[in-house]
Amino acid sequence: MPVPTAAVRSAEHVQFGRSAPDDIADELRVRINGGQLGPGDRLLTERQLAAQLGVSRISLREAIRLLIGQGYLVSKRGNSGGTFVTDLHEPQLAWLRRIRNDPEWVVDLMQFRKAIESRTASQAATRHSAQDMRDMRAAIKETAEPPSRGLFRQADHRFHLAIARASRSARLESAVIQTRGELFVPVDSLTYQDQFRQSAHEHAAIADAIATRNPARAAAAMEDHLESSLRDLFQLVVQEPTVDLAVDVCSGGQSKQASRRGPC
Repeated sequence: MPVPTAAVRSAEHVQFGRSAPDDIADELRVRINGGQLGPGDRLLTERQLAAQLGVSRISLREAIRLLIGQGYLVSKRGNSGGTFVTDLHEPQLAWLRRIRNDPEWVVDLMQFRKAIESRTASQAATRHSAQDMRDMRAAIKETAEPPSRGLFRQADHRFHLAIARASRSARLESAVIQTRGELFVPVDSLTYQDQFRQSAHEHAAIADAIATRNPARAAAAMEDHLESSLRDLFQLVVQEPTVDLAVDVCSGGQSKQASRRGPC
């Protein structure tokens, strides 16, 4: 039986009740990596953000200093000052280095995402509301013809979050947000062939299956989409001239030497 919407609390607004700066920095990093915050976006004021996260302002201040040091944030003074998301160049390079040094890590993460998000799509197929479908369709429209890569990233996040919310499971929603936040796809800066329309097509297939209340088809469409995303991701990495290691995603994630490999 569907779970009432009112019984579900959004995982994005759970009060964490924690004070460790490292944990707070992790939460903000997840929001940036996952696309909830993009280059040029301004954070809430210190008071507002501390209240939203349920943490002390002193701990938040230290977390922001950590993220400034890692190249995620920049602080500006003056009438139009505040704390802003950077162009993410430094975090992008660090993330690419991690994939090159340990490609199996990202394969493992994507396998986990497949398990979580295919179940989420399946559950959304039996529990969604008309508003959930409107949210998904609106996000799909935005991913098909985005004005910029940054806006594509945000629309993509909204689509996956709409499915998570439609599952009516706060735990699944939280897991989707966390795993998406670990997978920092640097679409804002890397040069590669646009996959916007393909992504929108795959999103539409997922949404259609959810709309027709077909759990098996929704789960399969989500798995296909994430497999495609993994192939595209490694194509981006190996297109970079300094890359010398990629993962053979067709053979279960075994690493192999490569300088130019396209998707399977």
